[in-house]
Amino acid sequence: MWKSIDLRIQAVKDEQLGWRCEILRATLIHEDGRAPSSWMRPPAIPDLLILHEYWPISRLDDLVSMLETGDLLIGGEHVTVKRHVGNQQYSPSSFYMRSYDRTEANQRYGLDWKTMVLSAWEGFSSSQELNRAREKVDSQLQSGDPPWDGIADVRRNFIGMTEDEARRSDFMSCEVVAPLFLRFGPCIVDGDTLSLDLQMERTVNPADVGIAIMFLFGDQSAGRTRMDLGKGDHEVAGGHVTISADLPEIASSAMTVLTYRKVSVDRRRMFKAASMAETRQWLAFRTFVGGPAELSETLKTTKGGDPFEHAVSTLLHLLGFATGHYGQNTFGGDMTDLFATYSDGGWSLVVECTIRELDLAAKIAKLVTRAKSVARTISGEVYPTLVTRQPRTDISDTAREDAARERVILITGDDLDGLVQLAAELPSPEKVRNHLLRLMPTQIR
Repeated sequence: MWKSIDLRIQAVKDEQLGWRCEILRATLIHEDGRAPSSWMRPPAIPDLLILHEYWPISRLDDLVSMLETGDLLIGGEHVTVKRHVGNQQYSPSSFYMRSYDRTEANQRYGLDWKTMVLSAWEGFSSSQELNRAREKVDSQLQSGDPPWDGIADVRRNFIGMTEDEARRSDFMSCEVVAPLFLRFGPCIVDGDTLSLDLQMERTVNPADVGIAIMFLFGDQSAGRTRMDLGKGDHEVAGGHVTISADLPEIASSAMTVLTYRKVSVDRRRMFKAASMAETRQWLAFRTFVGGPAELSETLKTTKGGDPFEHAVSTLLHLLGFATGHYGQNTFGGDMTDLFATYSDGGWSLVVECTIRELDLAAKIAKLVTRAKSVARTISGEVYPTLVTRQPRTDISDTAREDAARERVILITGDDLDGLVQLAAELPSPEKVRNHLLRLMPTQIR
């Protein structure tokens, strides 16, 4: 399935260890390795090591062995990948394996595939000395040619870390990332026929691919079947193969699970007579208000309270949600500002809106409580969602960590224009969901 290893590392000079790894990400890819782009290479700095190499997949065992010993040889440099165990003693880092589904992998790694990750992580306390050293390196990167906006820029755009992770300086992360290059594409129900589009890279053997289909009437089973690509006359063209199956007349939906070598890699539930995205929302908005520019301006400048909530509700409406604007100003009592749902997609948002909140952690705690209360009464996934006009850099670490732990979608002032642009593209529910989930802060282990 993989042909090469895209290996990127950021290390710092340590008086005791030499080069000490802060961030390492090795991503297994389906292409042959190529020479790294020179414009993407940060400038050389005496106390900072940034390397990028492509290794053939045959060296995966070498990489894992070096990580197990805590001594990595890359680009002619020895880099230590170890954890501090006290008294100036270090031992090899402990690794563990976990999997991320498509939405989680998209949020964390920008990979729209189910992904397996071999990971080691170590947190450590920050200090004035470390902070001064970081500021010095940031200044050198900003003064370099080409310029980079500090370590956070390197981690975000060179390593590929999320915005929240990239800014932190209190942990070491080492990851071997293995995406499974197989997923569902557009899938539809046309009458009583289920049509499944499978997307795969050329390195995937179709004989290893299977599909489990559970036909449902409501939540009750109406039939089950399994299909194996290796047993049928299925031709893969341009990385796609289309599979069709008859839907029992009694069935109202189908749950499909895509497998590779008996490992689940993707799942999709489809409903009969699923509604297609239309432009009526935008036609009405343009008639009464204007275009995307007017919506963006309103989101940025309107007053807090009901006016801002109305603007956010309109944005969600244009993204395809059915929205309800509650709020205590209308119905009284302690209730959520907005409820938004994709009924056909089986997922919903419980939304709180604020222009600027002094205690976001408390607001998040109340939001999560409300979302859990709603989740106990309706089917499908319910995501607590906080919308604030504050920039993401103003969100405290405590609030971000709370949001990450509770899986809160955090929409900040930096994200509003992007969501308006997304709405103007008339996106599918899946694309909207993936976009919103990427706004969920990443939990630092």
